[in-house]
Amino acid sequence: SSGINAEYGGPDNAHLSTLKMKLPPKVFFIRRTPVDEQSETDVSPIACSEIEEDGVNYVECFLQDPLGVVSRDSAGNEINVSKFGISLDTTSLTDTDPIQLDATVSVGSPSEESSANTNNNAQSLTLKAGRQANLDIRGTAATETNILKSDPLLLQDDAFLRSIKLEVRHTVSVLIDEKESTDTEESGIKDIVVQISWPLKTAAGKYLLYLSEVYVKDNQLKDIFDVDSPLIDPDCLFTYSDKAGTDCKEQSPESAASTTIEEEEESAVSSDEDAPRKQSAELNTNCALGDEGCVKFNVTIKLLKSGSINMKSLAFEMRSIIWLPTIDGLGDFNVTSTAEIVSVGQNLVIPPGSEVAMKTRIAWETSKEKDILWIIVGSVIGGLVILAVLIVILWRVGFFRRKMPPKEGY
Repeated sequence: SSGINAEYGGPDNAHLSTLKMKLPPKVFFIRRTPVDEQSETDVSPIACSEIEEDGVNYVECFLQDPLGVVSRDSAGNEINVSKFGISLDTTSLTDTDPIQLDATVSVGSPSEESSANTNNNAQSLTLKAGRQANLDIRGTAATETNILKSDPLLLQDDAFLRSIKLEVRHTVSVLIDEKESTDTEESGIKDIVVQISWPLKTAAGKYLLYLSEVYVKDNQLKDIFDVDSPLIDPDCLFTYSDKAGTDCKEQSPESAASTTIEEEEESAVSSDEDAPRKQSAELNTNCALGDEGCVKFNVTIKLLKSGSINMKSLAFEMRSIIWLPTIDGLGDFNVTSTAEIVSVGQNLVIPPGSEVAMKTRIAWETSKEKDILWIIVGSVIGGLVILAVLIVILWRVGFFRRKMPPKEGY
């Protein structure tokens, strides 16, 4: 299915507007469809059909009439745009070459469209057509929230680099859906490329989640898994501050580590009380929105097979360390990574919904100091009240009355 946007530049409304798309051989029209968040009602004014002219097949669509002049509303959204999708049948294709769709829009008579506005009435779209790969991708965060406890000792001798509490781990699983398995899935799907977008740094360029390892959970599948990124090297974590070491110089967090504890303390003492809160908001990094600081790299799964118990799925985990010198003294924030299938071998088409997002919240532990004095005073007063009540009860039952001895002579 391909999406189409048709808009008219005026100056007046257009009438009897049509769109004609040339179909390549062995490609057939199915139906007009809604796109994005549209419903069938939204595209009901548009009628499409397949026609033949001089031995060539076309899709001809009559757009809404009249087609108003394109403009923008108060929110900046375009209005008076004829938007719809065209669903095509490509199952008869045998070649692996991409197909080209040529579309032309014309305005009926009387046409008031000036010649200066007709240069963009024809557009071409190139797309890859083939059978859809029956793949599914899932993503999870090891912990939805990492609770950190402020500990100045972690910043001494870079102890935070070895702290498990500062780990953030996101897991991605790619699997073949056995319910819809076909002969191709049983023989294997090759060269599945997954693109990872990772919140490595803040928008200011300081390290946030230092990626130390991409780990395949099943050791038997390590040979069919490949990572293409110079950013991942756990050894750099422990040698970045060594001035003599140059192997990790290009990707090391040396520049971020130059922020000393004294500098952090000076930045915390600010005349602006909201400074930590503002800086905490700047730490929020969402790779699904393309935030600055996110880095992309590819991992390749060389083969998945539906008929194999061990090879029908593969799970790998991104392991990272929260860069404590960057966040120390600031508030809570969120980090979101993404994983997307961007390529599949054997001329298979990437299935829709092949992108997942994984979110972790980084929060500081809060402890409320209790006023012990009021607890002591309240306990003493409560004890005295209870004691007074007991005394009154004992007095009423005669506990404090003494039995007088008998007098002599009687």
